Amino acid sequence: RLIYVHAAPQQNEAGEVQTFALFRDVTDERDAKKKLEASEKRFHHVIHNSPTGIVICDEQGRIAYANPSFCSTLAYEVDELEGWLLESLFPKTTESDNADSYDTELFNLVTMCTKDGMHKRMLLDLANFIDLDGQTKQANFVVDVTAYEEAEKALKKSEKRLKDLFDLSPDAI
Repeated sequence: RLIYVHAAPQQNEAGEVQTFALFRDVTDERDAKKKLEASEKRFHHVIHNSPTGIVICDEQGRIAYANPSFCSTLAYEVDELEGWLLESLFPKTTESDNADSYDTELFNLVTMCTKDGMHKRMLLDLANFIDLDGQTKQANFVVDVTAYEEAEKALKKSEKRLKDLFDLSPDAI
């Protein structure tokens, strides 16, 4: 057990010095603090090492934290995006630029700009939460789907060529 002791001398009416002591068992508090620190360490490890890009923003949309996966996807350094508005990573696009083969009611597909100006298609989801200071924050979870979309376009093109060959073939296949 861990005992906290606070002792203080005090002079009584007769001039004698007496010592008053306060004893308190702080074992449970210490154990709870250790568990909280371990939990925070695990949480940070999961967020920092997640293959999914994670961006924490304040109420104004300013980036408070971006994990290495998010930063590397957009070719930024880990500490480079802090304080930026998340919306500054979205290009100015037209509706036709955002046309895609996915049902946008089921997926939150967005286009984001890399540091060198390239556009990447991202699947974006978010969750609001209250941090330890009582401030509302937004956790954004981002997955690069650019390669998937390009593969899907190539597959559709290949299917069309095959269908055209079949339709134009004089012999039944």
